[in-house]
Amino acid sequence: MILILRNTLKAIPRKQKSENRECGEYFNLTCKLLDLYYSIPEEKKKLLEVDILALLKDLVVLLKNHKTSEKRNTLFEDKLMIGYFEIIRKTLSHHKEYVKEIAIDNGLLREIFFNCLFPNLAAPEVKSTTELPTLQKSDSQELTILDSQKCKTQESRLAAYKLIAATARCSTEMQAYLLKVIK
Repeated sequence: MILILRNTLKAIPRKQKSENRECGEYFNLTCKLLDLYYSIPEEKKKLLEVDILALLKDLVVLLKNHKTSEKRNTLFEDKLMIGYFEIIRKTLSHHKEYVKEIAIDNGLLREIFFNCLFPNLAAPEVKSTTELPTLQKSDSQELTILDSQKCKTQESRLAAYKLIAATARCSTEMQAYLLKVIK
């Protein structure tokens, strides 16, 4: 089991491909293997030989650079992005010593809040309460702030919320940081 987990963690998908379903299956398998891994005795865990902090940092970079394949008003879920959320959440829940470094120092929570869930919170000035702010695309087409949001489906938003909740449960420092981000 440890050998399989080590190999799956080394083979994390890096780009959205047409095999979205297989990508989802990969992340489901990896999450099940992580659950099994965290249930074994400590002395056997050393056999994994994976740098957990480096894995988490890599996943945050992948999430930040990820271009979502989700579209508004569709049911197509971005399994790659959801998988990143799930692996980060499962890993951080067992490695609380890395939560501050990953969530704050590496910008995970800022990415989730301002690019995945609430891009309008980080948006430039809004002219009125009924008008949506806009960002300029390079081809001079306007893109609404809500269209720039990475998490557009219920499943991806739920995965992002679960990750935020998992970090908040780690310490009062994380809770205070989340309150600061929200304000």
